[in-house]
Amino acid sequence: MKTELTMEESLNREKGMIFPQDFSEKTLLSVAHSRNCIEALEKQIVKQPHTCGSYCPTCGTIVLGTENPLKKYCEFCGQRLFD
Repeated sequence: MKTELTMEESLNREKGMIFPQDFSEKTLLSVAHSRNCIEALEKQIVKQPHTCGSYCPTCGTIVLGTENPLKKYCEFCGQRLFD
């Protein structure tokens, strides 16, 4: 029986749990914060750039210098590109 969730499984679970019970300012700010956190964590999931021309899979911009081991993130959207 699998007991540990991958980051993607955990994020999908959290996305399904964001339903405000009321619409007070505090609740809406909390929901917005949760969504921002999920969005930031999703960018940490490694995605390989498209092979023809090295395009970022998230924003579609050309990623230059991907052979550089220090450049693991898209400089425009912050998507993680390599392990």
